[in-house]
Amino acid sequence: MDNNLKKGLIFGVIGNIFVGFQPIIANSRPAALDAHIFAVMTCLVEAVIFLPLIIIEKKVNLAKNNNASTNHSNSMIKNWRKNIWLFLFIGIIFGFNQLLFFIGYELAGA
Repeated sequence: MDNNLKKGLIFGVIGNIFVGFQPIIANSRPAALDAHIFAVMTCLVEAVIFLPLIIIEKKVNLAKNNNASTNHSNSMIKNWRKNIWLFLFIGIIFGFNQLLFFIGYELAGA
């Protein structure tokens, strides 16, 4: 993996801008929807948006490293399998964080 400070900073700034939209999204929640359901729906929409981007980025990186051996791709799969519990934990924490955001916004009157 290639570390790129400029790209990381740009993505961080864009991410913070999107987080700034969360109170607006929380205000647009219909009163009929519970905060729990709305948090789940938000997580699913984010997954639908970002999963294709991740797949495209992976394909582009594989195309750049076309001369990489199959051992490299096997090691990538092994790394994913080795870290599956970490990825699941991060996903659960992310979903719980979204839930707390929307409950907090509701309690604050947003």
